[in-house]
Parts: sequence; C-alpha cells; structure tokens
Amino acid sequence: MSSLLRCFRSKRTILGRRRLKSNCSTSFAIKIDHVAFADGRLELIYGCFETMQSFMKRAAFLTAATVLAWAPSLRPYTPLSDDLEFLLGIGHYFGRWGVWRIVGHLPAMYTNHYPFAVLALLGHVAAVLVIYYALSKIVGNDRALFAGTVLGTFPFGDEALLWSAAFSFVLCTAFFWAAILTRTQFWVCLLFSLLCALCNDALLISLFLSGLLFRTIAPPLASVLYFAAWKLTATEVWKPITHLNPRSLVSVWAYQYFPAWRVLQSWGSLWPIMLVLLGFLALLLYRSPRTEPDWRMAVRALILMMGASLAYVIGGGFSLEPRKEYPLLPLLLFFICSLMPVKPSRWAVAVLSVIGFASTWLLIWVRTTRQIGTSGLPEH
Repeated sequence: MSSLLRCFRSKRTILGRRRLKSNCSTSFAIKIDHVAFADGRLELIYGCFETMQSFMKRAAFLTAATVLAWAPSLRPYTPLSDDLEFLLGIGHYFGRWGVWRIVGHLPAMYTNHYPFAVLALLGHVAAVLVIYYALSKIVGNDRALFAGTVLGTFPFGDEALLWSAAFSFVLCTAFFWAAILTRTQFWVCLLFSLLCALCNDALLISLFLSGLLFRTIAPPLASVLYFAAWKLTATEVWKPITHLNPRSLVSVWAYQYFPAWRVLQSWGSLWPIMLVLLGFLALLLYRSPRTEPDWRMAVRALILMMGASLAYVIGGGFSLEPRKEYPLLPLLLFFICSLMPVKPSRWAVAVLSVIGFASTWLLIWVRTTRQIGTSGLPEH
C-alpha cells in the first residue's frame, strides 16, 4: 500500500511540474506576444507621427513660400469692372443670375480695400495646401510638393487673386480638390462638390467626371443639383456662342503657351538669369531619385483636363484669360506629376521656389505699372 501511495504521489508531482512548466511557457508566450503587439503599435504610432511631422514641415514651407511670393499683392483694392455691379448686394445678384457662382462672388459683394487682398491670399494658401495634400495621396509627397510649389509661388492665374470678381476661380479650385480628397465620405464630399459648383462652373464637367473616375456618386449628384437650381433661379441666361474647332475642344492644351510666355515676359532684360536658374533646376531634377510613372493616374488627369476644356466650349468661348488659368493649372500639374520619372529633391524645389518668387514679384510690378483707361483694369 505504501508503495502504491509513493507511486501515486510521484506521478502527481510529475504532472504538477509539467502543468507548472506549461503555464510558465504559456505565460511567457503571452508576454512575448503582448510586447510584440505593443512594439508594433508603438511603431505604427511613431510612423504616423513621423508622417504627420513631415507633412507639417512641407505645409509650413508651402505656406511661407506662397505668402512671400504674393506679399506684393497686399495693398488697398479698388473695385473695378464687374465688381461695381456685384456691390449692389446679394439680393440684386440673385434676382438676375440666381445661384450662378453666387458663393464665389460673395467676396466681390462685401469686400474691398485691404480685406479682399488678405482674403485672396488666405484663400490661395488654403487652395495650395488642399491640392498638395490631395496630390500627395495620389502621386506621392515629393511630386505633390513640386506641384504645390509651382501653384503657390508662380503667377499663373494671377488675375484670380488680384481681381475680386475673379476670386471665384480660387474658391472653386479649392473645393474641387477638397471633394476629391474626401471622396470616400459621401456627405462631406457632396458638401464640397456643391460649394465647388456654387463658386464657379469652370470645373463643373470635371467635377462630374471625377465621380466616375474615382467611383463616388457625390460629385455627379452635386453637378446635376447645381445645374437644375441654376436653371430654375436665373432670370438672365446668356446665349453661348460656341466655337467648335480643334483648338476650342483642346483649349487647355492650345493656350498653355500663353501663361508661360507672360511669366517669361515679366523678367524683361533679366531673362538670362531665369534661363540659368531653369538650367540649374533641370540638372537637379536629373540627379533626383528615380520613380515609375503612373500611367493610370495620367489618363485620369487627362480626362479631367478635357472636362475643364469642354466647360469653356459649352460656356461660349475658349479664350484663356489669366483668371481661367487658375483651375486648369492643378489639373495640368496632376498630369505632369503622374508621368514624372523622378522624385524632385529638396534643392530642386528650393530653386523652383526662387524662380516662382521672382516671377510673381516681377509680374505684379508690371501689372501695377501698366494700367489702362480710367477703370484701373490691368492688361491681360
């Protein structure tokens, strides 16, 4: 009997030791998994923080560069041309044109002198940041920063910032890209799409097409709702005179030489310096890290560009005045960045911003010194 008891006790002791060993192993494995999960979570949080910190640095650079480039525009503003009719108030405006560009023309109704100059600069900075953030999700941070620098520092579409009645192009562009950025959130995207249409109809067809390209119903729905509201509320509707020829159907392409030529003209006798800087920029881009073009996104950008071009054909005319350059430029930059085989280096972006600073300052100075008539409307 005693031998049986000893045998039973020894077996129970062995089993207890095995259970203890098993429990210790399980506990140790759980601790290891917990530590690994914690490390992975910390790594994810650190990565998100590092990404946000990088974005904030780039956003700060774009903000500072844009403000510095357009600082000469901060001067008293005198209403001119269409502004004089808009100053009669929103009631008079709605009674004639309904909801056509009603949100975009609010600044022309209620701002003048310094308030408009500050509002225009803030709106431009906001548009640049929204476009940069949207493009960074599509073509990457480096190429998006390059596009944001061109848009923020160069004087393309300068009339949209210097003329109150043309400021609607800035607001329309900002809300268009905000709608693309929030395309996965239906109600937010619908709100931005409606604001885009109510600011300016220059991107109305592109807005409709963006919903088809990015698979969201909000932009097409907003386009249809705006068009219906405009037709129901407007009492004065112009009869468009369309020019159906090859240049009118591709006006985005046919007239892009004009903005670049105006920028070159603003340098005057200093143009050799500009050519040297452009050569230096080309060298820096050549030495930048390589990447693969995104042909799928390039096709999407091309379709959006053609939609913007078609809007002017239907609207009655395809001339590319300086104010109309503003909403077209981000689409053109979207197309270029999609095909860009390099990731522009920081030095390339820095040289690009210097060229942009000088071009904008010189062009504003030229516009200021060349006034026509008594209305004060600068030359195009």
